[in-house]
Amino acid sequence: MGSFILAEKIYLGGGVGSVLVIVGLYSNLRGKNAENKEKEWEAMDIPVHGNR
Repeated sequence: MGSFILAEKIYLGGGVGSVLVIVGLYSNLRGKNAENKEKEWEAMDIPVHGNR
């Protein structure tokens, strides 16, 4: 946002850091979603991976 509003220069470290933060947030949300689905399946007595 600073580059658009304040005409700041964008450096490689800032760009790489931004991408890492976004990837980290995405993986966290994806993991939480998978965990919630697994809990729902266990509540409905549907077997989950590895539980036979």
